Amino acid sequence: MSQKLAPEQAFPDADNGPETPGSPNSQNRFPLHRWRLISAGAILAVSFLAIAALVKPRSATQVETSPQITVLPVESRRVEPVDSYQVLRMYTGEVAHLRTSELGFELGGKLVRVTVDEGDRVSPGMALAYLDTGSLEARKREVEASRDRARAQLRELETGARQEDIDAARAQRDLARAQLRELETGARQEDIEAARATVRDLSEQLELARLKRDRRETLYKDGAISLEQFDEAATEASALQARRLQAQSQLDELLAGTRAEQIEAQTARLQAAQSELDELLAGTRTEQIDAQRALVRQQDASISSIELDLEKSVLKAPFAGTISARRVDEGTVVSAGQSILRLVEDEAIEVRIGVPVSAAFQLQPGKTLPLEISGRTYQATVSSTLPELDSSTRTQTAILTLDRAVAPQVVAGEIARLKLTETIPLRGYWLPATALVRGERGLWSSYVLVEAEPSQ
Repeated sequence: MSQKLAPEQAFPDADNGPETPGSPNSQNRFPLHRWRLISAGAILAVSFLAIAALVKPRSATQVETSPQITVLPVESRRVEPVDSYQVLRMYTGEVAHLRTSELGFELGGKLVRVTVDEGDRVSPGMALAYLDTGSLEARKREVEASRDRARAQLRELETGARQEDIDAARAQRDLARAQLRELETGARQEDIEAARATVRDLSEQLELARLKRDRRETLYKDGAISLEQFDEAATEASALQARRLQAQSQLDELLAGTRAEQIEAQTARLQAAQSELDELLAGTRTEQIDAQRALVRQQDASISSIELDLEKSVLKAPFAGTISARRVDEGTVVSAGQSILRLVEDEAIEVRIGVPVSAAFQLQPGKTLPLEISGRTYQATVSSTLPELDSSTRTQTAILTLDRAVAPQVVAGEIARLKLTETIPLRGYWLPATALVRGERGLWSSYVLVEAEPSQ
């Protein structure tokens, strides 16, 4: 039985691999340890010599010599099929601060004071900058005065009307009632006679004034008196004329009687006076008190809003950290949301590393892994894995946190490297590198020891 070497690929399918003892395909075959390598050239040489001996007899003087056969020693090794192999991969990321904030005011205004500078350490709640609050404080005082006035009115409504207010309202009602009765009754005869007497008296005074004016006019024209003396006489006559016309009008009104619209107007005034008196006697209505209380609450809310704006005029640190940048200085008019300071939390450091989705399952929260940063290795704890892929790298971002004790040893922006072992599912065999020989077209091959077919 002859044996031969057949070239095979370095990772053939498991079904074409070497057979193991005891398998169905291993019956009636020699075991591997008894196989021998025989050169194909030796077999051909032996066959050729046998044919020559039959054709030509060997002479006594001629000695046939066979060519030298060189046997190459080889070492065989049994290989087992595998379903996968592992590869050590390295992923890079960046060191970043856990929290970084651009600090600014919620309100716009003039910046009057900044208490920190770049590189200063701050604690939570520490005041960092101030805005001008003069207008807010003036507005607060104005609203407080309005609230005090509203509270005084509320107390008056809750106490009720005073007795003197009730008496004044009753007197006003009685006066309006008397005037109405007078209008409804009409003018008395004595009132008419008094009005006539007034008209006659004013008529006589007017006649005398006119005579006086005429005489002074003549004297003025002759140059006996001044213009001022003439004007006095003329003015007196004009005043008496107006008074006489008014007295005549009143007399005519008394003779004609009271008009209906006058009675209606006085009736309305009487009803208003009576309503005011009834309201004072009945006391303040509940809805009036409720409305005044609502006004007081509104003023309180306005004051609270102003106080909140005053608090927002002071910029405070939201967490402990270091001031890394100061954007503006005192005297600048800043807008709402404009960055004044940059605050970084340097006591806590995290690392963000992008890994393929196939490797992300290895980064379970709470797992501790080694990280290499600037040639040093640190232990980091997996905090979380973001649920979305990065649109540019198509990787899933894993967040790892470093211990606070090593935070001063690293700087944000440094490159961090994470090593992960990835299992690749692929069927094949593990071979030593010495078993590979260069094949055609850039492929690598290996020799497989198989049992030769029996000769006929």
